[in-house]
Amino acid sequence: MSTAASSSSPGEQPEVIIVGGGIIGLVLTIGLLRAGAKVKVYEQAQGFREIGAGIAFTANAIRCMNLIDPVIPVALRSSGSVATSNGGAEDPDDYLRWIDGYERHRDDPRKQRLFYKLSAGPRGFEGCRRDQFLESLVKCIPPEVVELRKRLETIEDRGEGQKLLLTFRDGTTAEADVGMLYHVPTYTTLS
Repeated sequence: MSTAASSSSPGEQPEVIIVGGGIIGLVLTIGLLRAGAKVKVYEQAQGFREIGAGIAFTANAIRCMNLIDPVIPVALRSSGSVATSNGGAEDPDDYLRWIDGYERHRDDPRKQRLFYKLSAGPRGFEGCRRDQFLESLVKCIPPEVVELRKRLETIEDRGEGQKLLLTFRDGTTAEADVGMLYHVPTYTTLS
């Protein structure tokens, strides 16, 4: 989601606040910095090693990363244990596979029936641990751009010509011309 106010002068780069330092937030930050924008990232976590799930990107996603800024695929490939192609010498392609994993032979994947196989090409997928990729991305961003332990409470759009006002749980505030929010969870209290 994005919210914008028009308080910057013509020809002046807008001040952008990104709430959420996940992969999308950091990639967007790198791209905006490359374009010369004034950017600040606020992340509620204490660091970028909190969730280490595996993640993989297609060749098209990596080409897009490269268009945003060539440092992004470099960060992906330098983020520790990057997985390479699952193909072999006789067939180097990666594949998306659809199998019957519900019926017979659920306990032995080698015996599961293959419904369809779609080639993703050589090095069609590159993957790594999410937390290691985030750590590599954040190294591409000046340290003063990212603030950790900042949980957003409210955003106030103060009207045309005024900056957005963001208020954080710790009582601090920030102002910006544009605000971008990524993965702000909502919590429900059960009574």
